[in-house]
Amino acid sequence: MGHVKLWSDTIILSGEKRKEKIEEELNNAAIAVLLISADFMASDFIISDELQPLLKLAESKGTIIIPIIIKPCRFLREPTLSQFQSVNNPLNPLCKISEFEQEEIYEKVAQRIELAIKSE
Repeated sequence: MGHVKLWSDTIILSGEKRKEKIEEELNNAAIAVLLISADFMASDFIISDELQPLLKLAESKGTIIIPIIIKPCRFLREPTLSQFQSVNNPLNPLCKISEFEQEEIYEKVAQRIELAIKSE
């Protein structure tokens, strides 16, 4: 099975150039799990500096984009994102479902990542 490196911008070290580090990690990503909320959709930095490069990578090198809808948002009205099948129903975000149903969603994410790794 392939190697998985979990990365988040929260692990950028003090003193590192934030934007350059994010670009480097996005360019190396084979899979991107996006936690979508209204705050995500309203962030200029996420939309321009993270999402746009990911969309280009999805087109050019097949980076897999896995949206998870965390809170109510305009996901379905955003064609650049809604072209990707979300793990859960956008009308039923994680914040509205039970803990058991949330665990089922997390398991679906894990299965999708495992499938991607096996097909590399």
